[in-house]
Amino acid sequence: MKAALIVPTVTGGERLVRLLDSVVGSLEGGHEVLIVDNASGDPELGRLSRRFDPVRVLALERNLGFGRAINAGARVTDADTLVLVNDDCVCGPGF
Repeated sequence: MKAALIVPTVTGGERLVRLLDSVVGSLEGGHEVLIVDNASGDPELGRLSRRFDPVRVLALERNLGFGRAINAGARVTDADTLVLVNDDCVCGPGF
């Protein structure tokens, strides 16, 4: 079973990096993290996939709102399970 952690963001920045630091090291088994850039304008988001593995960034041209951003992320993954997380979270060990 493959899971995708979908994280919509309109701000990006350090809080998103804190979230990724808290989850990326514990991923295994083909799971992925999908950042849905809801037209944040943050140029650093494009570099996240190089800094964190297995992170993908889906850049939206305009802010679609939370629900539509989640749906856009769900459409581009082949994961069996979707896990939705806000960009201001920090996940504990074993998440």
